[in-house]
Amino acid sequence: MKVLSTFIFTILSFLIGALCLFGLIHHFGVDKLTAPSPIIAVLVLPLAYCLQAIYKLSDLKESQQLNGDEARRLFYIVDLKRGRLFTCIVFYFLSAIFVGISMMIGDGGQLFKKITLIISGGLLGVTVFTIFIIYSLMNEVTNFKAKLVRREQDEKHRKM
Repeated sequence: MKVLSTFIFTILSFLIGALCLFGLIHHFGVDKLTAPSPIIAVLVLPLAYCLQAIYKLSDLKESQQLNGDEARRLFYIVDLKRGRLFTCIVFYFLSAIFVGISMMIGDGGQLFKKITLIISGGLLGVTVFTIFIIYSLMNEVTNFKAKLVRREQDEKHRKM
């Protein structure tokens, strides 16, 4: 169910991003928005945030407060989430490459430019959506670390 809702939100964010950029194109005109640099910058911007999330997830594996069963389950979850984050990294790079190449080609005329910019807007929408997913993941990691610290403090108080 979660995969389906993520897929639906991804499609919706693509459509919203495409419509927003199409509105900008319609308002300002295609020729004024042909510079790919700002779009590429926004597509690659979340890369650092994604890498930070990967490192935070990797730090969870070093936790000493878990028993064997908890550690095994945590390692599986961490590996799964890290894989998803690596997928985001690949998406960011491929999106930036697509936008850069398609806007540099630009020989297809006005229709080609409009379609390219609309797809770029969709990719921007998906990028914004993934930023919220990564933010949610970072909150999960922070809350889990706090929970481990509280559990360790509770165990110390019980032993006293």
